[in-house]
Amino acid sequence: QILGARGDLFPAAVVAELRRLQDEGPRVPFADIKAVIERELGRPIDQCFQHIDEDPLSVASLGQVHVAHLPDGREVTIKVLRPGVRRVVETDLQILFDVAALLTHQVRALRRYNVQGLVRQFAMQMEDEMSYTIEAYNAGRLKASLEAAGIEVRIPEVVWELTTREVLTTERVHGHRSDRISDAHLDLDQRSIAAAMGRTVLHQIFVDGFFHGDPHQANMLVADDGAVIL
Repeated sequence: QILGARGDLFPAAVVAELRRLQDEGPRVPFADIKAVIERELGRPIDQCFQHIDEDPLSVASLGQVHVAHLPDGREVTIKVLRPGVRRVVETDLQILFDVAALLTHQVRALRRYNVQGLVRQFAMQMEDEMSYTIEAYNAGRLKASLEAAGIEVRIPEVVWELTTREVLTTERVHGHRSDRISDAHLDLDQRSIAAAMGRTVLHQIFVDGFFHGDPHQANMLVADDGAVIL
C-alpha cells in the first residue's frame, strides 16, 4: 500500500498494480462477513441494519467495507475485519522477526539500524490497526482537533452502538479517490484541493503531533464540491 502511493519511485505499471492493494483486494464471501457482524454485535444482522449491500464497496488487506442503511434510513458503511486475518498477520510477523534476527546476526552494517526494533514497532502498529475501536476513537479525536483549528476537512461520524473491535460503522460519505479526480470530469480546482490536502497533513504532523497514519489515495477522497474527505 505504501509503495502504491509512491509514483515518484516506481514505473507507472508497478504503481498501478500495487495500488490495487489499497481497496481492490480479494473479497471475502458475504456469509463470512455476516457471521463476523452478528458475532460482534450480538444479534441478527436484520436487527441492526435495514439493508446491507452484499457486494463490497472496497476490499483492503485487513478489512472489507459494505454499504448499509440503518433502521432510521441513514446510509452508513460497515468495515469488517477479514475472518482469520489475525492468524495470517501473526504468521507474517513471526517471519519478519526471524528474518530481522538473521540479518542482524549476519550483516554487521545493519546493526546500527535496529532492524529488530523496527519489526517490534511494526507489530505494535499492526495490532492497533486490527482494533477498530481504536480507529473509531482516533477518527473522533482527529475530527475534533481539525475543527478546532478551523481546517475544513470531512471525517465520517462513527456510529458507536454498531462499532466493536472487529466491526466499524460510520456515516457514508461520497467522494472520488484523490488520484482519480480527472476521471470524474468535475470542474474542480485541483491546485486548491492539493493545497487543502497539504495544509491538513502538515497541521496534523507539525502542530497536533496526531495524524492520519495511512493517507494513501483510497483514504483521501474529494467530494463533488471539492471538499477533502479523510
